[in-house]
Amino acid sequence: IIIFGKAYHKDLLEHIELMKKNSTIGADDTSLFLVTDSIEEAVSLIVEKNIKKYGLSAKNKVKLFKWLFERT
Repeated sequence: IIIFGKAYHKDLLEHIELMKKNSTIGADDTSLFLVTDSIEEAVSLIVEKNIKKYGLSAKNKVKLFKWLFERT
């Protein structure tokens, strides 16, 4: 899970820390999500945890129309 906006989700993060402190969630549960303001960090996590892990690759799904003189 990727959550964008550290400042916006400040209350949520404080609540999660409280839950961790009170042992209602495990200490390692916070590793299940990333809170960031950086698109690069989010993309890096997606590449590391999904694309590399499962051997995925991007495919060009855009169909070009020769009659519109579109080229790759």
